[in-house]
Amino acid sequence: MTESVESIGSTGRTRGSTVPPSPWGVVMSIAWVALAFEFFLDRACDYVFALPAVKAFVDDSRVWHSVEVLVAWAVTLLVIIVAVLLKRWSVAAYLNWFRPRGKDVAFGVAVIVIWCLLSRTAFRYAATGDAFGVADYRAAVATGTSPWWYVLQWWPTYICSPFVEETALRGFMWRGMEYRAGRVAALVVTSLYFAGMHYSYYIRSTGIDAVGFVNYLVTAFLLGWLRWRSGTSTVSIIAHCIDNLWVSLPAVIASAIIA
Repeated sequence: MTESVESIGSTGRTRGSTVPPSPWGVVMSIAWVALAFEFFLDRACDYVFALPAVKAFVDDSRVWHSVEVLVAWAVTLLVIIVAVLLKRWSVAAYLNWFRPRGKDVAFGVAVIVIWCLLSRTAFRYAATGDAFGVADYRAAVATGTSPWWYVLQWWPTYICSPFVEETALRGFMWRGMEYRAGRVAALVVTSLYFAGMHYSYYIRSTGIDAVGFVNYLVTAFLLGWLRWRSGTSTVSIIAHCIDNLWVSLPAVIASAIIA
């Protein structure tokens, strides 16, 4: 992430370089992302790690789970990188891994924090009267959970998920969509895909949680807008990290403030 956003245009060409091959088309961009997430993340890795010969290398269940999570996300990312290399592109250029401007990062963080306050915090307060989940946090600490572990136990959600999902959607898929169908199509399709891939969080056995679906859809559009506005997927990665941190970090902070 060393090149500035301004040095690379929508085709991925740097100043003084030759024009690279055209990106993957609309259908293949979606197909590669679906392959990476629906097969490699959700199925192939589960199969491999279920093999007794593989499991024998790890004894501790917590360590084993961490290894499994890391490898699953790494393989998913590798699929996307392979797709880029097959097109003979620079990985950073295709995926828009560029150093963002400070003002874009600050704006992105502010947008996501405001959205989290308006959505998650407000809905939690309306449902439970506990806007930041302080009661759950204090109950966990009372049973022996450390404040650090209360937050860090969800580390894949803060690191792996934002980085790989944004790279695949607002980086890889966005590149193909924007090239073939324009930025509006890139924004709409990647946002719908993002909301769809998180279906397990709002589709219940009793039906669809409409509020949950809208929450994911709005979040997706905000991340896409930040990608559009900044010209780099790096800003959406950072914003996604902040959004996921909202699961537990506000409870720790609020608990320290509230008597």
